[in-house]
Amino acid sequence: LLVNPNKPLTDEQKAYLASSSFSTLYIIGGEGAVPAAIENELKAYGTTKRISGSVRYETSVEIARTFFGSPDRAILAYSHDYPDGLCAGPLGYAMFAPILLTKTGKEAPAQTFCSENRITNGYVTGGAARIPDDTAKYIYNVTEIK
Repeated sequence: LLVNPNKPLTDEQKAYLASSSFSTLYIIGGEGAVPAAIENELKAYGTTKRISGSVRYETSVEIARTFFGSPDRAILAYSHDYPDGLCAGPLGYAMFAPILLTKTGKEAPAQTFCSENRITNGYVTGGAARIPDDTAKYIYNVTEIK
């Protein structure tokens, strides 16, 4: 569910949650994205678990660690234009590959995750204007991008 951080859950969201049987509700992002007040509301519908990092790059890595174990590939998405990550979602689902948010100068979380998991391939969304080839090569630890 997408929530408005400045408002409580909507009646429609509450009705959906009440009609569903979740054992765990995952909150993606820090309290700036999903405030503690919304987290407290969600607790009425199940156990909550927040997945976050200090910044969005780290949050994407924490999501990957939580849901993907040891993947063999990753999808890179430009961190400052939501359509890139949104469009990468179906590809990530089809490939069972995490989406790592990144941009030039903020590659370290994605590069560390790829290095830890020996990931040397995947896809880069948004084009070279968003994530230059040199950035992708560094993250995947490769010398060539195809």
